[in-house]
Amino acid sequence: VKPPNVGELCEKARLSLTPDEAAEIGPQISRVVDWFGQLQEVELDNVDPAIRVGHEVESQRGLRRDEHLDFTEKDSMVASVGEKEGVFIKVPKILN
Repeated sequence: VKPPNVGELCEKARLSLTPDEAAEIGPQISRVVDWFGQLQEVELDNVDPAIRVGHEVESQRGLRRDEHLDFTEKDSMVASVGEKEGVFIKVPKILN
C-alpha cells in the first residue's frame, strides 16, 4: 500500500502543518497505512462473523421482540407540564 502524500492529506483534512510537523507525522502515517495493508492480507473467507442479526441472536441473548406498543401515559405526562402554549410545551430558553 502506497503511503499518502502528507501535504495532500492535510489539505483534504483541512489541517495546516509546518514543514517540521509534516516531516514528523509522515513516518507515523506510513506506519498506520502499512498496518492497514497487513489487515487487508488476512484471510477471512472461513471466519464466521462475531455477531449475527436475526433469530439466533434474539434467542441466545434474550432480546425482546420488536413489537408496537401504544403509549398510554401521554395525558398524565402533559398534565404535569408547567407552561404550555397551544399544543406546545414551553421550556426555558437555553441559547442566545
